[in-house]
Amino acid sequence: MSNSIPFPKKPLPPLALIEEEHVTLPRLKQVLDSAFIDSEIDTEGDLFVSQGLDFPIWVALEPDRKALNIYTCVGIRISDARAFSAVNELNQGLILAQFHVKDRALWANHWMSIDNGLLARQFVLTLRRFATIFQEAMDHPCAKELFADPSA
Repeated sequence: MSNSIPFPKKPLPPLALIEEEHVTLPRLKQVLDSAFIDSEIDTEGDLFVSQGLDFPIWVALEPDRKALNIYTCVGIRISDARAFSAVNELNQGLILAQFHVKDRALWANHWMSIDNGLLARQFVLTLRRFATIFQEAMDHPCAKELFADPSA
């Protein structure tokens, strides 16, 4: 393939800038591999990060927006309408992640710019922090109702 982007022969240095036109899911997977974080490109074309973080997440490349959409979700046991107050409290108290409910699931996402490139180290640190924040949200006192057995 004449238009393919060759992978570096050795791991990227910590402050490596990935040029905007070279920010691809295979390149991001390589960055995660070098940080010992397991990931794969799923059937929907997103990067699924399965091991090595506090909670599994996905990364979607949005080239038209010059951004990465980092997102994750977990099922909840109450209706979306009943979950709104907990979601509002999570959005007020936790940074980096934007929380919402849809189809009986708690979702969080974060947009990360790739305009003019992406620092590999910042990408990894952002994923780690995002996953940790989502885990903190699930453990937050206001979220207990989201996961409680409704029959109990």
